[in-house]
Order: sequence, then C-alpha cells, then structure tokens
Amino acid sequence: MQINEYLIELTEIHLYAYHGVMQQEREVGAWFTLNTKLHIENSLCASNDEISETVSYAVVYEIICREMKSPSNLLEHVCKRICESIYSS
Repeated sequence: MQINEYLIELTEIHLYAYHGVMQQEREVGAWFTLNTKLHIENSLCASNDEISETVSYAVVYEIICREMKSPSNLLEHVCKRICESIYSS
C-alpha cells in the first residue's frame, strides 16, 4: 500500500493577541484558540525519515505565533497571512 497524503495537525493553540476593528479590541486584546490542519501530498519523509522532506510542525507553530502578534482588523486577514507564510517557508 502506498500512502500519498499526510495530515499534520496543531490543535488548541492558545494565544493572546490584539485583533479587531474596535479600538478596545486593539488595546485590551483577547484569547484566541487556533486549530491547524495541513495536508501534505507525496511526502518522502515516510520513506527516508528526513525532516527536509516534510513540513516541520515546530516551524508552523512559530509562524502562527509570529503572525498572531501582528494586529489586524479581521481574523480572515490573519489567517491569510498565516497560510501565505506557511506555504512560502
């Protein structure tokens, strides 16, 4: 049997951030919980046990933390930045 797709999940990431349209949201902040699923296709990591052949969940976590630190009006914008950063790394 050949497996062609892998799933990497990071769940229940709790971060305090300052997103929102209202001034109070930007000043006071709030807790956010993120759940991330990455579908990895045709990864060679299962065959050769090399991190360079897959996505590092540690790097994904760092990207999420970094992007959550940058305030945005809309959560959709934060999500877009996270996705773009993950796929460009």
